[in-house]
Amino acid sequence: MNQEGPRLRFKQNINEYIKDVELSDQLVALLRTHPSSDQLDDILKQKELEVKKRQIFLQFTHERYDCDLLADMLQKSGQDRAADKLRQYNKSEEPWSYTNDIKLDVVNAKTLRSGHSTYFRMDSKPRGRAVIFCTIPELRNETLRWQSLLEQIYFRVEIHQGLTCDGINTVLNAVVDDRNEGDSLIVMFLGHGHDEKVQGSGEAPGDEMSIKTIVDKFSEDKCPSLRNKPKIFLFNCCRNKWPQREVPAKYLANSKLLVVNLESIDTSWVNVNKRTYVIYACAEGVESWYDETGLTIFGQAFSHTLAQYAWYKHLTELIMMTHSRLESEFIGSKYELRPEIKMNSVDRQLYLNPGLP
Repeated sequence: MNQEGPRLRFKQNINEYIKDVELSDQLVALLRTHPSSDQLDDILKQKELEVKKRQIFLQFTHERYDCDLLADMLQKSGQDRAADKLRQYNKSEEPWSYTNDIKLDVVNAKTLRSGHSTYFRMDSKPRGRAVIFCTIPELRNETLRWQSLLEQIYFRVEIHQGLTCDGINTVLNAVVDDRNEGDSLIVMFLGHGHDEKVQGSGEAPGDEMSIKTIVDKFSEDKCPSLRNKPKIFLFNCCRNKWPQREVPAKYLANSKLLVVNLESIDTSWVNVNKRTYVIYACAEGVESWYDETGLTIFGQAFSHTLAQYAWYKHLTELIMMTHSRLESEFIGSKYELRPEIKMNSVDRQLYLNPGLP
């Protein structure tokens, strides 16, 4: 039971659940063969029977395999009802079905994950600034969805629609010069792109801006107000080459998701861009897609993943889950996006929904 969602529900219902469990001699004998059996003797020293059962079912169910073993032991001791209920708790959470509604209700975090050596600090209110650029009018619904989601997790959101790259550049320069008192920054681009560049509204010839230029504006030396703070850049645009040619995505040996340092794009980024995440909706050489609902394929998957899981999954895990979902839905088709996340000097975990305000 290693997913926090199912485990939390189990803990909330454990007092009711253990009413169906008999701590029989046969079950105790089976428990001595369980991977967590080293804790059993200490647990059995407890005076109250309910305390014994509660501790066994909390300590022996941390891992999914261990939980399955415990369910099998219950069944072998003749407690089929308790075994079946435990197996139900041990199931993975199913991803939410897609909806075209603008508003998705974010699951509130139960535990504060902010600060210290493990997590980036994310407890200011607002959490930070989220700047969304949309250069395709048809994507207004997705823009509004991201506004709703990010405001639910306490970001101050501003939307800029229909800008040329000169206009985008002006807005970004103003953000760089601002005090940026929150704990983080999100810059999101929804529009057309190619060759590691974004295009302004209207796609006029030459109206383009490199992704490197955008990210580099917020380097340690150029934007001191965001020094030591996580900066997230999300580009939901095509990455196909002009002239068109297919470029295969490169994968890590043990992962289908590309999670690498920024030097894979440009080695000069390594020393000046700290605590930086660059997220792409698709792999290099791949086109991004949207439909008549005003929502992109990547935006649908990532927004649902964030709303459902951000309360206990950090940013890298959210992208990996989005990648896996898209792969299962579109593998082998032209819509197989293979989203990527690239990082530099990221030494902590970043929870976008870290806990109560």
